[in-house]
Amino acid sequence: VDRRAVVTILDADSFEIAAGGRQYHCGVGVESHTPPELQGVPLGTVVRTPNHDAFALAVSIFQLLFLGRHPFDGQSLDGVVSQTERIKAGMFAYGPKAVARRMKAPVGSASLDVVGPEMADMFERAFTSVARPTAVEWAEALGRLHGSLVTCGAHALHQYRPGLADCPWCALSAQTSILYFLAPLLAQLPDFDLAVARNGYAWWYIDAL
Repeated sequence: VDRRAVVTILDADSFEIAAGGRQYHCGVGVESHTPPELQGVPLGTVVRTPNHDAFALAVSIFQLLFLGRHPFDGQSLDGVVSQTERIKAGMFAYGPKAVARRMKAPVGSASLDVVGPEMADMFERAFTSVARPTAVEWAEALGRLHGSLVTCGAHALHQYRPGLADCPWCALSAQTSILYFLAPLLAQLPDFDLAVARNGYAWWYIDAL
């Protein structure tokens, strides 16, 4: 905001703005979060819509819930290597229909059972059709999932939806030998002392990890 109260928005190349009878296109995008219909299209020439953003939102939600996995990363049974080509072909790597899409989920990844039938169906819609869930639908579904979670009896930081026979995070850790959550370690670590860290004696904490 300058002295004349003129507001300037910086780094706005990722905005799609319609104003004053003109369309200011968003000319940039990240391929991993670009919907199939826009893959390979000069983005500065098309009108971006909330439904296009709905694809990117679904990818981000999937990555948050599935420990960073991308929904189109997995084993292509047809040898399709490029993530871009898999997105264009709708080769979502998870769920019971994945084999029909000629895909297998990566080894050591959680299944869609983790989120339950409602959200599994929403991911199918988001990644294999243009009838993508809206941000409001995601917020409501995530709220319902969050409100239903139960705590694992073995690890306090493991929470999962009711209806599953066992904790999926314990099963995944046993399968991969990876500690995805730090519940056992956090119980053993001392309180962090900022004064100690400022004095350059933080190595003990790092060694403890």
